[in-house]
Amino acid sequence: MDAHVTKHPEQDRYVLTVDGQERGELTYLTSDTTIELPHTFVDPALRGTGLGVRLVREALEDIRDTTDLRVIPTCPFIATWLLKNPEYRDLTRR
Repeated sequence: MDAHVTKHPEQDRYVLTVDGQERGELTYLTSDTTIELPHTFVDPALRGTGLGVRLVREALEDIRDTTDLRVIPTCPFIATWLLKNPEYRDLTRR
């Protein structure tokens, strides 16, 4: 399985592509100081494969590397993931 996460800033989302097909997304809303993460979706046929985690991790890494925005995780999946991964919680306290 060939999977990639790509940022699409013109659409305010990160896209998960699997074997050349769009199979998931993480949407975001930005302000001057924050980036809200309201929604994550992965094709139901691929749930439980770790691709949702990969999508979240790669999006957060990109946010960390390219912005100084404070993350607001309103998507329940992302909020729960952050509770289990304390190494990313600093993004919510910027």
